[in-house]
Amino acid sequence: MAEQSKKASEEKIKKSDEAAEIKAKRELYEQKQELAAYKEELERAKEELRAAKALTKESKTTAVPDNSIIESLKAQVEGMQRQMVGLAPNSSKLMFREPTEADLVPPGEEITFTARSVLYVVASYRDYRGIEKLPPHKLIVFQYAASDIRKDGKEEQIINFSQYTTNLKTEIEFLRSHPFYGITFGENTTEMANEDVNETQYKVRAATALSAATPEVIFQRAQEYNLPNWRSKTVEQLRYLIVDAMAKEYKADYKRQQEDIVKRQALARLANNDKKE
Repeated sequence: MAEQSKKASEEKIKKSDEAAEIKAKRELYEQKQELAAYKEELERAKEELRAAKALTKESKTTAVPDNSIIESLKAQVEGMQRQMVGLAPNSSKLMFREPTEADLVPPGEEITFTARSVLYVVASYRDYRGIEKLPPHKLIVFQYAASDIRKDGKEEQIINFSQYTTNLKTEIEFLRSHPFYGITFGENTTEMANEDVNETQYKVRAATALSAATPEVIFQRAQEYNLPNWRSKTVEQLRYLIVDAMAKEYKADYKRQQEDIVKRQALARLANNDKKE
């Protein structure tokens, strides 16, 4: 009886090991499939950029694609790849789920988001708790849509646009919760077209600095900036207003720095002229 019990126990362990091995192989296969999907998405994004560059060259404009976005995309995709193959510390398997009918908005209520860039990619962001928030279904890639050439005297400026249209509530909520929503991309094409590129850089810097702020910190900063009716506004409304206020401070600091440099250069020239005399 003891021998039979031992054999039964060994057989049970063997079957358990085989089941674990099958499960591991299945998860590895799924990871490889997801990795292939990421790579395909990246290649598609690169192709969009090449097409946009070709269009820019043919139109003989001076527009330069936003390469920082491409570099950001590469970094985030590489991070995802490391997570998927288990190279990132404390990483877990990434899971994008297929959308369902419950995720759909009613017909005709699709939302188009616009970015001031030849190519724009939203891969993930971190909320105030430091938790990485991933798109619900896939990497979100804004594809090149159009270019608007504007002239100011002899100066010519080209504004590039990329867009992403979705009929999924999950993606709409994700994009609207992004710290760069209303700054580097938004739903109002006219506002995005009139956004000053330099102003956007200040706002991106401010939004990045504020991304880790808790609701308590947001309310505190709103009070410090003495924002009108701040007590009646939501955290997200206040976050956007604070970003705008911080961006103005950054711009003012930069202006003061430039004025200081000009003064120093002028004093240096005067000192040199005095020495020559």
